Amino acid sequence: MRSIQIRKEIHDMFMTGVKRRIAIAAIFAGVLLSGCGDIQSDSATSDAFPVIVEYEWFNGDTPAGEQTLTVNEDGSRHSTMRLQWNNRDFTLENRMQFSDDGYVVLQSLAGTSAFGAQIDETFRIEDGVAKWRNPAETGEVATDGKAFYVPARSGATETLAGIIRIATNNADGAVSLLPSGEARVRKLTEKPIQKGKTKAVVSLYAITGLEFAPTYVWLDENQNFFAFNFWGMTLQQTGWGDEVRNSLKEIQNEFEEKYYQSIASDKVEDVSRPILISNVNVVDVEAGELLLAQNVVSENGVITTISNDPIELSNAKKIDGTGKTLIPGLWDMHGHVEFFGYYGGIFNVAGGVTTVRDMGSDHDALMRAKSNFDDGVLVGPNVYAAGFIDQKSPFAETRAVETLNEALERIEWYADNGYIQIKLYSSISPDWVPALTKFAHEKGLRIGGHIPAFMTAEKAVRVGYDEISHINFLFLNFLAGDEDDTRTRLRFYLYGDEAGNVDLESENIESFIALLASNDVVVDPTVAVFDSMIGHHAGQPNPLFTEVINRFPIGEYRSALSPGFEITDENAEAWAQSQENSLAFVRKLHEGGVQLIAGTDALPGFAFHRELELYAQSGIPNADILKIATIDAARVIGQEDAVGSITVGKRADMVLLNSNPLDDISAVRDIEFIIMRNKIYEPDDLLSAVGVRSNSGAN
Repeated sequence: MRSIQIRKEIHDMFMTGVKRRIAIAAIFAGVLLSGCGDIQSDSATSDAFPVIVEYEWFNGDTPAGEQTLTVNEDGSRHSTMRLQWNNRDFTLENRMQFSDDGYVVLQSLAGTSAFGAQIDETFRIEDGVAKWRNPAETGEVATDGKAFYVPARSGATETLAGIIRIATNNADGAVSLLPSGEARVRKLTEKPIQKGKTKAVVSLYAITGLEFAPTYVWLDENQNFFAFNFWGMTLQQTGWGDEVRNSLKEIQNEFEEKYYQSIASDKVEDVSRPILISNVNVVDVEAGELLLAQNVVSENGVITTISNDPIELSNAKKIDGTGKTLIPGLWDMHGHVEFFGYYGGIFNVAGGVTTVRDMGSDHDALMRAKSNFDDGVLVGPNVYAAGFIDQKSPFAETRAVETLNEALERIEWYADNGYIQIKLYSSISPDWVPALTKFAHEKGLRIGGHIPAFMTAEKAVRVGYDEISHINFLFLNFLAGDEDDTRTRLRFYLYGDEAGNVDLESENIESFIALLASNDVVVDPTVAVFDSMIGHHAGQPNPLFTEVINRFPIGEYRSALSPGFEITDENAEAWAQSQENSLAFVRKLHEGGVQLIAGTDALPGFAFHRELELYAQSGIPNADILKIATIDAARVIGQEDAVGSITVGKRADMVLLNSNPLDDISAVRDIEFIIMRNKIYEPDDLLSAVGVRSNSGAN
């Protein structure tokens, strides 16, 4: 009842607020003329209110939703959106009232997150005090009204446009934020666009201070929101068509690349001479031992010498390793390079992850990133690619195929284009799986991924699966029946509700683990991301980021307090038990001889550290965890002779830690240097470039 009353109060304040006409007509006039198609209207005059602007969402080139903005005569704005992708359904209704100079004085947001958590947020300024409330937090702070409120939930696109409008009137482009922080806005370029006889000019702006990466926003001539591109998603005013959408994406991508190229140029030490790390303790990941007081030399990206004896190299770049520990570069075996963009490459390297197996990105975007990483033009890891295949259905990912022949042709294409394996997704017909696995093997590719709906993990293994992604699919082997549609979010909720009730000491579990081990099936559990799904309570940090959240920019900080799944009195106990059972299952898999690999399927770097910490929490020895995260990963994709351990002749992907991870696996968080491709990376330098404060600078 309280939330209903608050929403009623917000609504009443919007309806009865003092109408502000100062500059409103000038600001909004021409909105209807700035677009085309559904945007045009014969009533587009300075007195034509309300102004209604329609937008459309795309996931890649696939329509993914819609959005509507209504601008009222008093300057208030009301937007509604629905965005659907990969069985996720995000809805948001956003109401905003502004002061005469453009700052938010009243706002309400309602809807559902992509995984079903309720969005219910309000903000208001009363008597010089800003007050906000949402499921994650309640707060207030004194204000002079000259700071722009940043909602806890992402998706409020009008917040971005509002910040830009204010910044353009400030000489330094700075805007103070609520609850805290500062954004800076820079105009990058203008672009004339045309559809039929309708012409317009749109401008690209970059906002820093909200998120890890600069936030790029296109506005029209009247500084009204026009387009937004991120994570392969695009929002654009309806009616302008694919040509405009793709041209704006390409222009934005060029500016993004330039931004991250400057980081690679300014924040990385390129060493043309040998690198000598002296008196350093080295982890032998194959033996699980610490080799004391070693001297390690690398040259041209290859380890050339490891010796107990002191080494004199007058021309070397010398690093004192006294009291520190050297480990091989870590391997994230469940990354999404396209999804996290170029800043994901920075998070990987800064986190000691020097190699990523990508589990399903757009080919062109992935190859472009890989080439830039390999050439050192951008900061990023070594990349190996798994080819993604899903079957068309109401729940399918984009790029899905319609026939078995199409799927087989795609496998052949992936094999011809350097991919190392195939990732199948949830909508694949179980009847296709035998043919797909057989053909992938004939082409020299491993195959695995999700367990298709209406199929058990055991059946997938028996017809040729080499690998299973995600711990929930192992539990669903015992929980999902023939009628349970795990293409839907049932695959998450059934796991959360019932995984804690699975008897891990049962004969069925023992037989299943033996089946996996005897068939050399690899398991990529991604337990950290599932821990964040069913273990993240509103108002508490996302478990992925508990150790680092205070270093985040304000937008990322607030998002990390707001869960995607809703934990209630009814499910909290069951979900906590499922978390506990998941870790116990991971330990049993390891003890049963099943090859584990470590992956994130989440924000790179920090999430990877959390994954390893959860393995330790499960009871897996630290030495085994480091082996899983290095040489075992290299072995899975056939690269163990070239990389994965600190061995003469192998690639010099190395991470210098300030303490010993064999004693405490969390030592992987405390990195002094990363060495890769004959370059030296300092994590604080890299992370500061994407808005993450150093440990010493965190509050």
